[in-house]
Amino acid sequence: MLGVFGPNNSTDVNAEGENWYWQTGDQVMMEYKKHYDDLNLKKNSMRDILNHKWFTKILPDSWKKEETRIDACRQYCEHYEEE
Repeated sequence: MLGVFGPNNSTDVNAEGENWYWQTGDQVMMEYKKHYDDLNLKKNSMRDILNHKWFTKILPDSWKKEETRIDACRQYCEHYEEE
């Protein structure tokens, strides 16, 4: 099953706990994993998910420094700077 930030099943995660979207040690994604049930549409509304601290604080705060940005954010969104 594909989640918001990559695979959510053990067949898509290697022995080091890495999948194609994030790696062990990535604090932002570790927070996502910790709050996975809160961020799950099968358990909560989209409104509740988007108002969760992971989307309102943790993720946006990670964009402030190059070393804390998630690779997917850097790869897909960084080039969309406002002119």
